[in-house]
Amino acid sequence: MSKIPSVEHPVWEKLVTGTARRRFSLFAANMAVDLAVRTCRADPSQRWRLASELHEFFLKYENLTANELSTLL
Repeated sequence: MSKIPSVEHPVWEKLVTGTARRRFSLFAANMAVDLAVRTCRADPSQRWRLASELHEFFLKYENLTANELSTLL
């Protein structure tokens, strides 16, 4: 069972919009979140696509990101 919340969980929208802030120990996670926030600010209609992409990223690197992500839940 995955420790990463489903793509429908509000944490993804919060990360994409920048309302939830967290610095992850995995540098690539920080880069993915920062890019998503900048893209969402430029085009808010992309919010759900970006949330889905972040979800996929965090699932792929679950063993490196799950514990830190859980602090936002």
